[in-house]
Amino acid sequence: MSPLTFLPLAVEGARRIGRDVLVVLRAALAPFILAFAAAFLAGLDLPGGRIVALVAGALALGMFSTAWQRFLALGEAPKEPVHARLGKTEFLTAVWMQALGGFALVPLILGNMLDTRLGGTMPMLPLALQQTFLLLAGMMFLIIPHFALAPSAASPSTAPPSAQVGDKPRPHLEAVVRAGGIGVGAGLVLAMLPYALATTLLDAAWPVDPDQPVQLQVARILVAQILSFIDIALTGGYLALAYKTLAEKIAAAPSA
Repeated sequence: MSPLTFLPLAVEGARRIGRDVLVVLRAALAPFILAFAAAFLAGLDLPGGRIVALVAGALALGMFSTAWQRFLALGEAPKEPVHARLGKTEFLTAVWMQALGGFALVPLILGNMLDTRLGGTMPMLPLALQQTFLLLAGMMFLIIPHFALAPSAASPSTAPPSAQVGDKPRPHLEAVVRAGGIGVGAGLVLAMLPYALATTLLDAAWPVDPDQPVQLQVARILVAQILSFIDIALTGGYLALAYKTLAEKIAAAPSA
């Protein structure tokens, strides 16, 4: 599909954050506290602390992303004042978020290496390479909503928009990815760009420094976590809307 189909979905995902801010806060509060505690634990250099922090932080982001995606695509609003659900759906979502996030770091690392070899003359090269990768391989990220929007034990009567439309079954992930094509990457770049720019500016203006006073270190962790959750809301929201659009298009297509 054309990138013009997906760019408005990235904008809509951002707009929904402001429109449904109370849902965002209810879905994010418990995971945010967990992620903040995990990030703080990672800085204490305790035995095994970094591994525990990595796992806890990944699960926290998966919990929030799943809740927000299910609200946007399924209308499944958190019922509790503070939403904290961790099951198979949230776990698999977290796993795929970390796996694909790791792939997205490769061009960033390569860009930093090239910039270093060039004497630091191309500071925006890492970001440019990463955005190019997201543009070309963005359709792979549809794996995330495929798992996040799956029927769950917590809501067995709720099916994703692609689960059943009329008498047509939920399309395979391969069909959704093929239908989206490179156009998915265009919307993903737009959705992720604010976080990429914000973290680049944060690292330049406020680098991590273990010699800083503890209060400043904690404040920086807080700012970094806020940016991470905004990024998850933007990218997760976009991917959920893109997946829903593609699944409905496939379901509406005449059978061969």
